[in-house]
Amino acid sequence: MAIPLIDVVLSQQQEKAYADLARTLDWKDVLFLSTKAKPKPAPPSAGLQGMLTKAQDVKKRKTEGLFVAVKADPADFRSALEQGPDLVFGMESMVPRDPLHARASGLNHVLCAIAKRKGTLVGLDVGMLLNATQVHRAQLLGRAVQNIALCKKYRVPVVIASFARQPWQMRSPHDLLALAELLGLTREQALAGQAALRHRLHELSDEK
Repeated sequence: MAIPLIDVVLSQQQEKAYADLARTLDWKDVLFLSTKAKPKPAPPSAGLQGMLTKAQDVKKRKTEGLFVAVKADPADFRSALEQGPDLVFGMESMVPRDPLHARASGLNHVLCAIAKRKGTLVGLDVGMLLNATQVHRAQLLGRAVQNIALCKKYRVPVVIASFARQPWQMRSPHDLLALAELLGLTREQALAGQAALRHRLHELSDEK
């Protein structure tokens, strides 16, 4: 693959296990997202770190030069987007039940327009799908299809990654690219999302 691919994980525990498995699975790098006030340096074998934060802390963390990610929360998701985090994810699981004749996918044309304007990447959380029951997984997949269609329409880059909570939840980039195609992303669009993620990380690195 021409683009060095990055997996995203929601942990700063077992860093070596993640990094070792990433190499086995053919990931070039791992981005560790931490909820700690001061993320500790990622291991040299991975070398990438970011902050998983709440909506009210996005601006503060961005002024610190950190890569800032937000897990979507129905209470303040629009507010979070307006502050321009680098990455948002988990929209598909915000609302427990779908309305009768629609999908509560967590995104709409207004939110996608904000994400586009702010330069925010949208993450597809594969770990969320792995952790769901069979019935709930089908619901989440339907919502993911809808969100991908919206992101394509508004040209918001989609980053497909494992968002693993444990090392065993990591999957190979080949598997995730295949899943992305099933959900409506072309291979080129999925790789473009990865390129956008790497570009954002390089921008932040150059600013330090």
